Formats: sequence, C-alpha cells, structure tokens
Amino acid sequence: MAIEDAVILSALVGNLTDHSGTLQAAINEFYTLRRGRIDFLQEKAVILYQDYAYPKGPEQEARDRRLKDEMLMLEAFEAAATNKKLSDTFAKNSTNFLADVEFRNIIFGYDAEKISKEACIRMNQIERK
Repeated sequence: MAIEDAVILSALVGNLTDHSGTLQAAINEFYTLRRGRIDFLQEKAVILYQDYAYPKGPEQEARDRRLKDEMLMLEAFEAAATNKKLSDTFAKNSTNFLADVEFRNIIFGYDAEKISKEACIRMNQIERK
C-alpha cells in the first residue's frame, strides 16, 4: 500500500499547475482516494490476524488443517465447474482470503496509476486523452 500511496501522491503533487489547484487540494484528493481502501484493508487485517496469529500448538495446527481442506475443496469446486454459486459462497465465508477471488482482485488488482490519472483529470491537472 505504501507503493500505491507513493504512485498516487506523486501524480497528484507532481502534476500541480497554476490552474489545477493547490497542494492542499491535491492532498485532500489523495485522502479521498485512499481512505476507503485503507479502512477496508485494515478491517480485513484484523479479521485475518484473529485467524492467522495462533502460537504453535493445537489451535494453529487445527487452523492449518482447516485452511488446507478449504483450499482442496475450493479447487475441486473450480475444477468441476459444476457449482459456481456454491464455490463463491464457500469462498466468501472462509477466512482463507486466497479462496475469495473478489478479495484477491481487490488486493492484487488495484491499479494505482489508472486511479491517479483519473484523479488528475478530475482536478484538471492533465488533459483527457
């Protein structure tokens, strides 16, 4: 997320011109763009921490078996492609974030360059092409 922040902030501040607004406007836009993603991922991190941060022992071993079984079950659903709805429901109810395609896309599919370019266009920092 720090790299995402750097990309967006550098675009917003780097494209400031006399007619595009102030540094404060760029910073405000940055916070507007980032706040929702930051809040969402912090909430997910707390949930994941509660499930992933067991000390070595029986709870951790049980969790590891459950996660392994969940991934095997999900792979079977996806391989059979017989019940996409069941697969999606299973993934959404799992604490195994890798099972949830939508969540993986949120984490790994975020395009900071595209978002910063759109913000610069909105702020009249660059022209739409």
